Amino acid sequence: GFNQSALLAGQLAKAFSVDCVELLTRIQPTNSQMQLTRIDRWKNVEHCFAQNPKYSFQNFEDKLIILIDDVATSGATIESCWSVLRRHGLRHVVGLVLAHGQ
Repeated sequence: GFNQSALLAGQLAKAFSVDCVELLTRIQPTNSQMQLTRIDRWKNVEHCFAQNPKYSFQNFEDKLIILIDDVATSGATIESCWSVLRRHGLRHVVGLVLAHGQ
């Protein structure tokens, strides 16, 4: 229930005086990634994110979008989020990860 990535994003946004919004929402629950194989991690998060209905992607088409993940192991979560944004026309998307696991 605790979203470390959202906490990190909020603190970074505050430090750099930029907006922080949750453009994506999780539409299906997932298992913890920690004990899964690399392939199972990708399957676990495939199609589990969608546009947050609070925001219109059109308002962000010319903005730099920074996806923030607390820990990346396989990159599956950030890739899943990235693909939703790209599919909806957002072209300026990068990822920022606090830590890399094995």
